[in-house]
Amino acid sequence: MKTEDMWRLETAESMLVRVMCGVTPKNRIALDELRNCLNIRVESVKDLSRGTLKWLGHVERISDDD
Repeated sequence: MKTEDMWRLETAESMLVRVMCGVTPKNRIALDELRNCLNIRVESVKDLSRGTLKWLGHVERISDDD
């Protein structure tokens, strides 16, 4: 995975965590605190294995009927 791709994944992850918690970057709350509120055990996207990322991609593409 390219460095730019990892940066984009980390940025998307942080924005999704903030949206799920209902805060904006202006609130200046640490991402670790927000992960604790959501009970997210993984430190970041880069800690996920390649197999896990592939599995998540498959899960994302399945239809609701499956």
